[in-house]
Amino acid sequence: MANSPVAILVIWIGPFPSSFDLWLLSIKNSPFDFIFVTDQKQPIECTQYKWLNSTLEELCALFSSTLGFQAALSFPYKLCDYRPLYGEAFSDILYNYDYWGYCDLDMVFGDCSSVLELVENKTITKIFQRGHLSLIKNDSNINSLYRKSNLIDYKYIYMNEKSCMFDEWHGIGKILKYEGYEVFHSEIMVDINPNSLYFKPSNINSFKHQLFIYNNGSIKHLYYKDGSLCKSEFLYIHFQKRKIDFSLVDTGINSYAFMPDKVIPFNESDFSSSDLLKINDRDYVHFINRLFERIKIKINPNLNKFDQYVMTIK
Repeated sequence: MANSPVAILVIWIGPFPSSFDLWLLSIKNSPFDFIFVTDQKQPIECTQYKWLNSTLEELCALFSSTLGFQAALSFPYKLCDYRPLYGEAFSDILYNYDYWGYCDLDMVFGDCSSVLELVENKTITKIFQRGHLSLIKNDSNINSLYRKSNLIDYKYIYMNEKSCMFDEWHGIGKILKYEGYEVFHSEIMVDINPNSLYFKPSNINSFKHQLFIYNNGSIKHLYYKDGSLCKSEFLYIHFQKRKIDFSLVDTGINSYAFMPDKVIPFNESDFSSSDLLKINDRDYVHFINRLFERIKIKINPNLNKFDQYVMTIK
């Protein structure tokens, strides 16, 4: 029996990222059920979660069986394209849930209880439009829509070794909207700009003096505005394509601050606007590395692991 109306599948091949301990801490009191499908051993900290062992080859066989043809899946980064198949491929473990979903591990959750209000609405087919976190109504017609719609050629995606970003808004999200289903999206999360010197958001207002923190199950944005220390709360924070040092994360500590290159223990009660004005951390190494990566891809497009096919569909 499901403990929640929502199941989130975490499919991961290879060692977990350095952010995993903090990610685990952030889902400790989550309103969602988490199901892991991975080739990694189950850590002691994960005994309360359903844990299914699988290899990339076994996943490829499962997805090929679901699709009815040989799936292209030689590299773990391609797994994201298969997220829209979860409803069909894992129907035997998802049948008790009203919604199923997927999420990234380069993120930290905050308070997600408000999402249950959207779930209880039951008229919304897809909740959120990004690959970091998306929930889809568990209905056989909806679960198979990726293959029935004429908008996007799913065979092109699943015969292509490159990532087509099919799990994003311009993939399965676009199909659902095109077919007339209700899709909910709101910028109630923080998406950090992967190309910036600073740890600053790309999807919400950014400020000269600001700090993002995880504090006992909440993600908060502290910022200086009009002479005052202001605070906003968000569903989660996503920090893609950044090398961040998580070595100071400890199971006995429940509050952390995010810097451009590290996460450090943090005490919000002792923090003031004068402290915020002193923060101006930058990560030049990250900035230069990202710049060189973009230059290399521009010179040699074959280095790009992404196929822009779905981006061209209007």
